[in-house]
Amino acid sequence: WENGQGMLIDIARRESLLHGPNRQMQELMVERNTEIEQALLNQERSAALDSGSEIGSINDKYALRVMLAARRYGDTGTGWIDQAKKEGDEDTGSLSFGLFGVVAIVLTSAIIFAIGMATTMVVRNLKKRTPTVQFE
Repeated sequence: WENGQGMLIDIARRESLLHGPNRQMQELMVERNTEIEQALLNQERSAALDSGSEIGSINDKYALRVMLAARRYGDTGTGWIDQAKKEGDEDTGSLSFGLFGVVAIVLTSAIIFAIGMATTMVVRNLKKRTPTVQFE
């Protein structure tokens, strides 16, 4: 168990995860531990001397899977967006820019609408207050 935790922390650091191992990484480590326990039980039953290489291959397989989970799910565990942000992918940049553009347009439209409404109200109030006098 401790070896697995050390492995998780090491991979999380190498992949620059600020919040440590994500859930997918931890679930993979549980699978790894179960598989290693099973290999050890099989070794006891068969008295095989080659269990070290079997455990090593299990470790290697899960180290790769955990690293891929770290890259795929990142810190928040949301998937491809985290990975794209980490690698500087253009799709995420355009996604961020597109979102920024939509927010900017909505806010600008709201401000222009508010200015227009305020101007309309002021003009109407001025018309009501200003008496009209006819010229003779």
